[in-house]
Amino acid sequence: MPQSTIRAIFCNYTDAAGALETLISQGFSPKDVSVIGQDSDAFRHATSVLQSKHVDRLIIVLGSSGFIVGAFAGFAGLPSLTNTFTPMSPAFMSVIMGSFSGALLGLITGSYIGGILHLDNRPATRSSIRMGKVTGGVMAVIVQAKDAGKLALAKRAVLGNSASNLCIKL
Repeated sequence: MPQSTIRAIFCNYTDAAGALETLISQGFSPKDVSVIGQDSDAFRHATSVLQSKHVDRLIIVLGSSGFIVGAFAGFAGLPSLTNTFTPMSPAFMSVIMGSFSGALLGLITGSYIGGILHLDNRPATRSSIRMGKVTGGVMAVIVQAKDAGKLALAKRAVLGNSASNLCIKL
């Protein structure tokens, strides 16, 4: 059976959120689900089940890079070591503290910059979440079903949560 599509229109965000939660709990991937609705707190709450719970990669990459660069800068910025270098000497301790301080400062700075660069208030998602007016309701949920079993599950999920309009394309 080729891929089928189910489109359901919901009259309120609570029913739409219930359908999305049911779909995800039944094994549908967020990439198989698309939604359309007008941007509001209720819309964001309803679609929160589709949003990634993982930490943003930009924050991780910039924080890690800052840690490495800071550690190197802390080490390189210290006076050169003399031949009286021993593991517990003041020169050794200043290298350790400089590297640690630089790494910590780099980690904080990199993470902060990553957070600022990602201040678009849009959590990462693998779903297609579109803003737009929905005729006949407040939110449309579109589900891609790969086989007859998934099609039946999706149909039960949207009808069980009071979809006001249902369209199935085989």
